[in-house]
Amino acid sequence: MADLKLVYIDLDKNERTVSIERTVFMIGRSSENDLAIPDSRLSREHLKIERLDDVYMANDVGSSNGTLFNGRSLTEAVAIKDKDEFDLGGGLLLTALLTESKADEPEPAAVPVSPKPAAAAAASTSGSSISPMIFLLVPTVGIVLLLAVGGIFLLLRDTGKTVAGGDDPDYSDSSGVESTPERSPTPKKPIGTESSSTPTTGSNGNNSPVVNGSGDNRSADGSANDVGSSVEQNGAAFLRSIAQNEPKAFLTGEQSDIVAKKIKQVTSSALADNINSARKNSAKLKEIAAAKNLRPQLIATAAIAKLGNQRGDVVQTAQGMADILAVLSTQVGNEFGDDVLMMIAVYDQGAAGDTMKLRNTLQSLTTKFPESARTIRTIWFLKKNSQITDQEYDFALRFLAIGTITQNPKGFNVNAEPLIL
Repeated sequence: MADLKLVYIDLDKNERTVSIERTVFMIGRSSENDLAIPDSRLSREHLKIERLDDVYMANDVGSSNGTLFNGRSLTEAVAIKDKDEFDLGGGLLLTALLTESKADEPEPAAVPVSPKPAAAAAASTSGSSISPMIFLLVPTVGIVLLLAVGGIFLLLRDTGKTVAGGDDPDYSDSSGVESTPERSPTPKKPIGTESSSTPTTGSNGNNSPVVNGSGDNRSADGSANDVGSSVEQNGAAFLRSIAQNEPKAFLTGEQSDIVAKKIKQVTSSALADNINSARKNSAKLKEIAAAKNLRPQLIATAAIAKLGNQRGDVVQTAQGMADILAVLSTQVGNEFGDDVLMMIAVYDQGAAGDTMKLRNTLQSLTTKFPESARTIRTIWFLKKNSQITDQEYDFALRFLAIGTITQNPKGFNVNAEPLIL
């Protein structure tokens, strides 16, 4: 039996060794992994190592930046050998060390068991007619008993029915009065007999009227709230554009209502000018973002949010924020839209030199609250539990509101063209 260890260099440039002692061993950026390395180049879950009998298998689990196995792209599960090397997204180098464990002690030789007396007796009397007769009589007697019991049961059941009169249509009780059959249910009215001008009403089982049978709070014409729908749609599109790998980002109805209120506060002619400025300088913004492994939509919107209600140089503002955002993306993450919102919320902490405060807070919260790590890692949870200030929450909300507008500015009464980078 072989034992597997992985040797790597941590973020502080120290060599570390970890033993693979689980059947399934996960490596990635999230603290929920067996080996967690908070490097933004790693996906939340990046590499899986699975032990199958005496073999260790490694497989990339759909990471954003991929995995190299001995210099080649890892596209399917491979068996790990001694000295194999892994490069996880360019952010973590692993060397495999396979060592043979001590052989297990041999099992004691099996002690022969003497034949059972009954078997010996049967062998010695194989010529006798007694043994075959027993084998024939036992099942026959069992079948007869089962048939007898079944017949008695059926007889008693039929007798019970006759006494009760449940199945006899001519049955009458001791008073001589014939039993009365159940009444037929009242026939339903044919569909369409109600007046077309009056809403159809019915009962929901609690004597409460149900109008039109809808049960929801839509308006009479069935239309939904156009503003709320627009915020949900464009807000979700924005979250997908700033995340490294989240194709199914969304906003809940409650979150959309909060963002809609913020949109009203940030809408201005200065915002329109800044969005148009970002569009004109999209090539430069993409260059800045690529140098820091950030999404261009993220860095452009962060700069516009930083400018607030003032017209300014979006490119220069983005350039000034890029270094801090890059460090925060390493410590907090940017794989999901919620990660980016947290990163924006604590931007001022990072600008003050405290880039690890939120990371440490998140690790502490996962041990204190029963909610999943995904639920905890949101500005909504952090604000509710007073883990970020009102000012930090407001800046993240401004960023999200502006990002929602950039997807369709004129739909939010902002005179600008969409900013899609």
